[in-house]
Amino acid sequence: MYSILARIRDFIFSQSASRNLGLLVIGIIVLRRLYKRLNAKSKRHLRGKVVWITGASSGIGEACAKEYFANGAKVIMSSRNYQSLLKVRDAMVAGKDIDAECMPQILPLDLSKTDQLEDIVEKAWSIHGVIDILVNNAGVSNRGSVADSKMDVYRHIMEVNFFAPLILVKAILPKMTQRKDGQIIFVSSVQGKMAIPYRSAYAASKHACQALCDSLRAEVAQHNIKVFIVSPGYVRTNLSLNALATDGSKHGVMDKNTAQGMAPEKFASLLVDYAVNEEQDVVICPAIPKAAIFAKYNIPNLYFWIMRLRANKNSE
Repeated sequence: MYSILARIRDFIFSQSASRNLGLLVIGIIVLRRLYKRLNAKSKRHLRGKVVWITGASSGIGEACAKEYFANGAKVIMSSRNYQSLLKVRDAMVAGKDIDAECMPQILPLDLSKTDQLEDIVEKAWSIHGVIDILVNNAGVSNRGSVADSKMDVYRHIMEVNFFAPLILVKAILPKMTQRKDGQIIFVSSVQGKMAIPYRSAYAASKHACQALCDSLRAEVAQHNIKVFIVSPGYVRTNLSLNALATDGSKHGVMDKNTAQGMAPEKFASLLVDYAVNEEQDVVICPAIPKAAIFAKYNIPNLYFWIMRLRANKNSE
């Protein structure tokens, strides 16, 4: 035993230790990716599954609806905007001979009306008699400092981004538990891993979703219910246009980073792949945000200094 420990010590403190450790880490990463690729599940497993998606009238939700539908799932689409949902469905079925059982279903939903959500869950379940996958996607962001933002902004964002999805989850859990099967997916954000200046309400709501998923995942594993959280960086959607300003009005500006973000179709494809292969906590973003998340948890003072610089730049 002593000789083994001595060899490990000599390896760590040898002159080539850094190089060897680097090669070891790279080797582990390559082997892990190869293993995942060889054991990857096909999206054909989605055929016939019932998927309920909130915020499906545009952006990520629309792209997810189309991705699941293209892979044979029975899709239920919800949002406040009924007319937009109709347009999305028309685009999904255009030129196709769709069986009535597989026709995408529309279920209007306003997440801010939390007193109605439990009834909505019952309606969603009754459409096909089951919901295999719940995708909590709908949400709203904000722009403005903590000092200037009204409390109503914080309350609304927490209501829509956290409490409403929580109500949906709590209402659907008994049914999934009884079936001993189900998937619950949260579309979060890198801001659920780290907070940036002038997004405090949004970041707080996404941090809450992260904590909820981490607790829930362990609690329901015994019932064969899988809980996933997927955290994207900037995705090309209307999130910044619809963000709330300090007084609760619409921000109404397409941020440059959002305009240059990942296509929602690409993100949706990745999300479905990760869910099919049961990757339970995934960050989908470029290297710089990933480095920032790493810094936040491993070099916090550096991260806080960078955030101060960003805050000062944005306030100019």
